[in-house]
Amino acid sequence: MEKIIISKLDESTLMHSDVIWDYYQREWQFSTISYNDIYINIPILKEASHTIEGQKYPWKQYIEGFLSEYNKPLPKDIDLTLHLSHVQPNPPLPVAPAGFSNSNAINYGVTMARAFKVWEFIAERLPDFEKIFQGGEYNKWDKLFNNLIDKKIKDVSLADFKEVMHHKRRPNGKGQILWIGEKSEAMFFQQKYDFSVKQLNECFKSYKGGVFHTHNRTFTSPESADPEFLKLLT
Repeated sequence: MEKIIISKLDESTLMHSDVIWDYYQREWQFSTISYNDIYINIPILKEASHTIEGQKYPWKQYIEGFLSEYNKPLPKDIDLTLHLSHVQPNPPLPVAPAGFSNSNAINYGVTMARAFKVWEFIAERLPDFEKIFQGGEYNKWDKLFNNLIDKKIKDVSLADFKEVMHHKRRPNGKGQILWIGEKSEAMFFQQKYDFSVKQLNECFKSYKGGVFHTHNRTFTSPESADPEFLKLLT
């Protein structure tokens, strides 16, 4: 069988944009795997490869999913902003046993291929994407995190905070974010950033103990909120 070799991502081009390179290093970074001397340099998220290393993972199915998606051409009328949904932020890592099933390995391969193709496209159209990164969601959660950390939230990294804000769920194996503000503020935060009350309680816990309830919602509009608290929100 003829060898199948995927060219490595042109990271040197990404380095020409500080904002894109910073995001790529912090949230993505691909490494590669080879399998059976046939499949060479198949990309996978570096963090995922570290998590899987030394464990029995269905690589054949992962590669099957990756190649099935990677071989599809990008649409000619691609919407740059919408296409970026595949790289904001990176998907949850595969965790045994569920994440090591054949079907989930295939799906993870598809997800990685979509993201890898987007990163290849970003490298080709760097100036266009730099404008998007400078003005989009990529900086929004960074700013919000910097505003809230040690003032309203604790016990969370930037990467985990961004996953919570984007996916409304905790990263695999991670604890809840500690909310050190008032519960009324948490409920305003919940509404503003489109969490359900259930999602808020799954992702955050109050330093006062107990869960967040709708009866904690003492203000529902910016006019009735603490102006100093509002300044923290983006």
